[in-house]
Amino acid sequence: MARVCYRAAIAAALAYGEGMNTAFDLHRFKFLEALHLLLPADPDSEKTANEKLSGFGRQGIKVNLRYAHHEKKEVMSKKVH
Repeated sequence: MARVCYRAAIAAALAYGEGMNTAFDLHRFKFLEALHLLLPADPDSEKTANEKLSGFGRQGIKVNLRYAHHEKKEVMSKKVH
């Protein structure tokens, strides 16, 4: 019984990891905007920036980060009658 539960837990963890990877891939530019970081111009600069950011987050490696304060988007409000 323990083996079946263990295998089920591993399968669930793998599925969760796939979901997290997909969510990050879909929203990676919103993530960079939320951190006030410059958006990459091409895939190569994105990879380089992600390696630096990962090193900073994982190991506290100091990197030069350039902040970009994006313009705030106007929110449409609905009037309730």
